[in-house]
Amino acid sequence: MKKYLVIGNPIEHSLSPKLHNYWFKKNNINAIYEKRLVDENNLKKLCNEVKNGKLDGFNVTVPFKKEIIPYIDQLSIEAKNTQSVNTISFNNGKLIGHNTDIDGFELSIKKLKFDVANKKILILGAGGVVPSIIFALKKMKAFKIILSNRTKEKAMNLKNIFDNLTEGSGIKKETLEKEKSNSNVKGNLIKSSYITSTMGVSYKLKIGKTI
Repeated sequence: MKKYLVIGNPIEHSLSPKLHNYWFKKNNINAIYEKRLVDENNLKKLCNEVKNGKLDGFNVTVPFKKEIIPYIDQLSIEAKNTQSVNTISFNNGKLIGHNTDIDGFELSIKKLKFDVANKKILILGAGGVVPSIIFALKKMKAFKIILSNRTKEKAMNLKNIFDNLTEGSGIKKETLEKEKSNSNVKGNLIKSSYITSTMGVSYKLKIGKTI
């Protein structure tokens, strides 16, 4: 029986095991999918479990999509360009890091029949999936991407990854700080054609109404 899992911290909220085990059963695949709470010190050991045959692969969620990279032998083009990995496979003796978040986001937008081409997009938050969202939006030819985040450091890190992007045709960085943040976000909510939130559902923005 093949064994897969998803790792993260926290991880209890993940529905991935239910989803994957459902399809394994429906398609008569002899495999099991579990979830595991880990910390950063466990990442190397986890990768060795795949190399040693104890695991056949695993998925990565917050906050390890970037932290896992040093322990991977090879990155797909998408994973390399976003510096974000959510899927790890083992092929020809090498751990391969993939980024399927890009395709997932793009397919979701297409399913909604929303065309982001030449549109202004507001992203709330700068978490692990944001590089994938930015990559997908650029691929879909979004005109302008505004990134609003509580801390400047994470926004700057994303700007460094996408160093070819500039305001007007790329990323405009903003930080959600003190009272000034509320007016910034309000203005961009009104002016944006599409808004995507990458923050935890428990985080509440004080912008006059619930989003």
